[in-house]
Amino acid sequence: MMKRMCCFLKLTGPVWTSGGLNEEEMMDLITFDDDTLLEDVIDEEMYEEIVTIMEAQGMPEEMVNSLEPWYITSGLQEEEEGNATFDAGVDWHYLERAVEDGKEIEELEGQIISLLALNEQSLELQLEQLEDVMNPEDVDMPDVDGDDLVEMWLAGEEEPLIEYWEEVTYGEEYDRVYLWDRNERNADIIDEILQEDDGQTYLALIGAFHFFIEPGVQDFLEERGYTVERIN
Repeated sequence: MMKRMCCFLKLTGPVWTSGGLNEEEMMDLITFDDDTLLEDVIDEEMYEEIVTIMEAQGMPEEMVNSLEPWYITSGLQEEEEGNATFDAGVDWHYLERAVEDGKEIEELEGQIISLLALNEQSLELQLEQLEDVMNPEDVDMPDVDGDDLVEMWLAGEEEPLIEYWEEVTYGEEYDRVYLWDRNERNADIIDEILQEDDGQTYLALIGAFHFFIEPGVQDFLEERGYTVERIN
């Protein structure tokens, strides 16, 4: 019997804010560790274009030049998706229900963890993603939009979603940073919660690709002795 539902919301997507980091910690995280500058790792034309974009947002060139590519990519993606909202997804539905019912809401994966994960990427992977964000017309993307992905998910069509991911991924390192490591971390957190055995029923909201692309969250939970059942 459900005594109480606790929603654990995982925030995904690009991150501009620092979460619980102070200014010094944030700067250490998003800037190069050595004397490397952005202009040292990308061509002059792309550098000037990025500086123009960032200066229009109020960031001086000196600051832009010190940033690691992953942070710039995240910021440009957020700017590009600025009109997107969170009020149409299942996350928002359950969040509203939880707020209405006065239930506890926590994050499975907060902003700091997301930033740390992005910072673990190799420079090569960071530059590959930055190149694609700056030149989207050169990227061969599948002819699938967000609505199509939602329809696949609702229909329980696993294979098309897997095929989509295989077309857009940058390879094993990208899968590890964006999925595998996070899947294992989320499974650990869920395990810790359930080990408390407090008699509550919990609802965890996690993105579809964290299940379909193996090893998924459910695989790590099964390794920890849990029985996971898929319900369409």
